Amino acid sequence: MRLKLAAFLASVMVFWLAAGLPAGAAAPQPVPAAGDVVARSEFLSRVIKETGLNLDGVYFIRAPQVGDVATDVAAGAPYAGDLIIAGHHGVVENGRPFRPGDPVLREEAATMSVRALRAKLGSLPPGDFSLEPADAVRISPDCAFDVRDACRLGLLAPGGDNQLRPREQLTRSDLAVLTAALRVAVKYNQDGITWSLSADGKRVALYWGEKPTGGYSVEVRSVKRDGGLLKVFYILDSPGPGEVVTQAITHPRASVDLPGDIGHFTAVLPVRADDPVKIIFTIGENSYSAGNGVEVMDAVPFLESGRVYVPLRYLARALGVPADNIRWSPSARTVTLISEGRAVTPAVGGSIMYVNDKPVKMDAVPLIRENRVYLPARFLAEALGCLVEWYPGRQAVVIQTTLPSTNL
Repeated sequence: MRLKLAAFLASVMVFWLAAGLPAGAAAPQPVPAAGDVVARSEFLSRVIKETGLNLDGVYFIRAPQVGDVATDVAAGAPYAGDLIIAGHHGVVENGRPFRPGDPVLREEAATMSVRALRAKLGSLPPGDFSLEPADAVRISPDCAFDVRDACRLGLLAPGGDNQLRPREQLTRSDLAVLTAALRVAVKYNQDGITWSLSADGKRVALYWGEKPTGGYSVEVRSVKRDGGLLKVFYILDSPGPGEVVTQAITHPRASVDLPGDIGHFTAVLPVRADDPVKIIFTIGENSYSAGNGVEVMDAVPFLESGRVYVPLRYLARALGVPADNIRWSPSARTVTLISEGRAVTPAVGGSIMYVNDKPVKMDAVPLIRENRVYLPARFLAEALGCLVEWYPGRQAVVIQTTLPSTNL
């Protein structure tokens, strides 16, 4: 594994030398739309919030100043406190310009996220993983280790074309994926679950460490590919009070064969299969909640003819549909969503929605408003196996997900 990593880093350096660029130089990058750009200051604050890093219990001879961390940030900046925390924990380098207003690059986002996780967890979850995106040589050498770990944890993943795009600007869509993976990674280490993949990539195993007695078990409930990320959903069991168990050290583990049609993935992420998640969209609000998290939208739900219309793309993402599985056909004016073996296709202005090629009659039609496709929330949510309730007092639609169906 060390040889693989050494070869990988060497290839990165060779590329930079061959290109005539210094290791830290920026190559020309596509520029996202202005509203889709994430500033470095905003991203840093998101990472500090999601990881829960703080200075509790830390004693200083002199109160830390933001000027000690960044030479270009004023003490009154709204993110100054987060920057001080980041500097103390090694998330950013001290004594250098931070460039708070600059867009954060994907490899920079990966580096800050991984360093924050290391500071929070002590160490990152282990696992055998080989980073081989088609454009791996474009990663800056000083980011290579952190980007590799970010890919393994699902913080940063190659797209369907296996392009990592490390030096492109982070988009809002990237931020949503990274934030979700951060939350899972923080919780992940609380269970102590690690994983390994067989040499042929056809079997995955989960391990729950060393336990003092018998009665502990880990069970894989389902697997699901989300873009380049393979999510392995598991449940845990431990002995109850008074339960008779083997008085010997045990090492709970579980392994499963992956379905032949699981597709290409570049990282494995164990996810605890907790209770169903509640997703809440509220009329007139430009954000929705999913579990304990809140996501911002650039469109708002509205009520029309007794139906709650929700921006289709945000509803689909909230329900776990990967971004590359949301496909708009401008000629047919249809959107096809693919999730866990189901293909759902509504048409703008049409009262028939197809679920795995079977027609489903709707009493309201999808429509376009301000260049966004809207759909009555109930039809898509129920087509994907979720429960839907309307709370008139709160002017909110509540969608309850179910445990991801097993692909095993």
